[in-house]
Amino acid sequence: MFSEQSRKKIEEAYRKVKEDLGDFMEPVDQYIRSLPEAEAAAMHYLYASMPYSDVGNYPVETFLDFARHGVWLYKHNMYVRELPEELFLQYVLYHRVNEEEIRPCRSLFYQELKDQIEGKDAEKTALEVNYWCAGEVSYEAGDDRTLSALSVWQRGYGRCGEESVFSVNALRSAGIPARQVYAPYWSHCDDNHAWVEVWIDGTWHFLGACEPEPLLDLGWFEYAASRAMLVHSRRFDGRIESAGQEDADRKSEMEEVIGKDGMVVMENVLSRYADDVKKIEVTVVDEKGRPAAGISVWFEVFNYAAFRPIAQCRTDEHGKVSLSTGAGSLHLFAAGQGRYADEILDTRESRSCTLTLAKRLDCGPEIEGWRDLDLIPPHDRAPLSKRPSPEQKEKGKERLALLRNKQENKRKEWGNPEREAFLSYLETKTSQERKLGEQLLETLTAKDQTDVRCTVLLDHLEGVLPYWNTVPEDIFATALLNPRVEDEVLTEYRGWFQREISTEEQERYRKDPGRLWEKIQKEVRECPEQERSTVLTIPTACYRMRCGSGRSKRILFVAMARSFGIPARLCPEDGTVQYWKDGRFLSADPDRTKSAVLILHAENPKMWRYGLNWSITKLTEEQGDPLRLTDTGWDNGKREIHLENGIYRILTSVRLPNGTVHARECQILLSSGCRKEIALQLREEKLSEMLESLSIPEFPVRDLNGQEISSGILTEEGSHVLIWAGEGEEPTEHIFNEMLEEQERFTPWASRILLFVRSKQAWEHPLFAKVMETFPQIRVYEDDFEDHVPAVGRRLYVDHEKLPIIAVTKGRLNVIYGTSGYQVGLGDLLLRILEEETCYNR
Repeated sequence: MFSEQSRKKIEEAYRKVKEDLGDFMEPVDQYIRSLPEAEAAAMHYLYASMPYSDVGNYPVETFLDFARHGVWLYKHNMYVRELPEELFLQYVLYHRVNEEEIRPCRSLFYQELKDQIEGKDAEKTALEVNYWCAGEVSYEAGDDRTLSALSVWQRGYGRCGEESVFSVNALRSAGIPARQVYAPYWSHCDDNHAWVEVWIDGTWHFLGACEPEPLLDLGWFEYAASRAMLVHSRRFDGRIESAGQEDADRKSEMEEVIGKDGMVVMENVLSRYADDVKKIEVTVVDEKGRPAAGISVWFEVFNYAAFRPIAQCRTDEHGKVSLSTGAGSLHLFAAGQGRYADEILDTRESRSCTLTLAKRLDCGPEIEGWRDLDLIPPHDRAPLSKRPSPEQKEKGKERLALLRNKQENKRKEWGNPEREAFLSYLETKTSQERKLGEQLLETLTAKDQTDVRCTVLLDHLEGVLPYWNTVPEDIFATALLNPRVEDEVLTEYRGWFQREISTEEQERYRKDPGRLWEKIQKEVRECPEQERSTVLTIPTACYRMRCGSGRSKRILFVAMARSFGIPARLCPEDGTVQYWKDGRFLSADPDRTKSAVLILHAENPKMWRYGLNWSITKLTEEQGDPLRLTDTGWDNGKREIHLENGIYRILTSVRLPNGTVHARECQILLSSGCRKEIALQLREEKLSEMLESLSIPEFPVRDLNGQEISSGILTEEGSHVLIWAGEGEEPTEHIFNEMLEEQERFTPWASRILLFVRSKQAWEHPLFAKVMETFPQIRVYEDDFEDHVPAVGRRLYVDHEKLPIIAVTKGRLNVIYGTSGYQVGLGDLLLRILEEETCYNR
């Protein structure tokens, strides 16, 4: 199954893993030696190329389904057998797609869909598998934890990252090489997206996960992807030196390698989606102008009011890094040697720049004045791929409607049997235990409720019983009872730690929780080069292997502390380890104390939305994420934030409809014990800068008599305001209230307002009825919101899940302003646009 050259390299990499992890790998190795030769070879490949977190998190049996099914495909599927070796290994056999939980699923998925793909060639198989996926799973937003493909299939829904993880597993189960690709962050709007690529007839093709089309290389995200500054894929074989690196065939299969995330090779596939992709070169020098080698350089775009990394590279011996990227703005940040440098690079005008490490990370001016920044996204391009015929589109639409109906029924019927088993168990217990068990379930997220296992719940219930009523109820629920720490896989750990650590040692940690953090720092090593940073090691595995990432070690501290009756958490603002003592949370890490105070001032606090129009980030050599603040904490226009000492970047921003961001930046030095005050500032934009020209697809709606009418006819003359209303929902009611407050100004324009609702039941909502009574000239149409809202929202680059969606048109299907959700002052802005002479010639 493997070439001799590959086998040698795989065995060498596997041997190094065994040596590094020592006794921990012995049971694994014994199990693999009992397998047939081909399956053992496949298992060696998986262990040689998986993150250490996978080695620790899962029993060896977990991976057998992946290895065994991959071997079966190789023996029985001619297409698989003729694949280049590395494509088979990494994109058919391999178990991991991104950062999801791993649960056996390949043989199950194959049994479910084999009749549907029998006798079909590779291209038709890929298309057919995606139709099967659409009948099993649909989109729903969720938290950042990525479910296993099996869990997504069982419950029938997931966000785009989970849909693509599920789809890739289904495709691989059918013998189609598949991978997840994603834009880590868009530069034209606040979001990202993941989809799927399949290897067919010697090249990669894309498709939307669980969003089937009659042809390959079709997807709603084509416009958005053409505006990306980077599209990623990844390979998990970073430990194994490529056997065919020199071969021309191998080189044709490779993308542009842009660096590593631990042992994962990151690849850039942007050129498949965007025009005007350019390779830029960044040179980093020290204060004396000498090349700075080994310095981290982050390439960042503006997303959710902050600079977000799309790639990280290290400078070579000449102080240089390069990256192929789109035609727009990049924020470059380089850090090392205790210093940093940053700059905005407009790749439309320049392909190179030099960063000088001149600013110190531990000192500087107390407050740098605000400076204006303009961040420009690339323009989009029309899709290049072949389009389906009207007959294909209609047939596909009918088929998809049937599949979605099947999927909706499946979803309605799903209930987590493990959760139900736990509830049944509680019925046999005392009232106190029942109350505690119900409280335990309440601490879980909506996603956790769908895949948590009964054994996990039992472990946490039994493990916390001795500490019931020892701390205030809210602290007990969130920081002691709660089994979740961060985005790790939920497992049983309380009973294990309570048995593993002596009662005397546990008591020492209860008296001084800081000693527990000292123990973890001393005994658990970090091996970032053997990990994927976003794949977390579960607490018991981290402790047993004595190995884990910085994030995994922090999770381990909280898990052990809670097991010993110590309320603990990761600070919700910056992720530092904390424990509860003397009525407050204290830092367990003496190097991460918060002795500085930043005092913010704002004239109108309600207009400031953290993560939407402002953010704060601490600048370090690791270039961490922005602080995770909320919108609470303002008192008469003032807000105090306790922070560690260091340099912080405050950003405020206005995103224009064309995707451009007008931002303001201020950097501030906070020293230990200081108090600094600063007023937030937002740039004011000219109305002309807020307008755009985007064509939206034509769609039918129904008037109140049930007569179908085209949106093209509705928008044909002059300007109109289109509102897809979430009647009864707070964001929509905000704009309705503004309309009522500005009745005199809105009345002349009421006949130009087209209001789309799901049904006539909208009049049952009092505020909606009042708006219609006040503005009887408003025209109301029915729309099911299923197809048109996503299509319009995506074309306007707004979040189609946040109603209301509002678009101002000038001429037939031509939108000059679009938004979703609600922003303070939106009603006034709509009126200003309508009242502009250039917008509507009265």
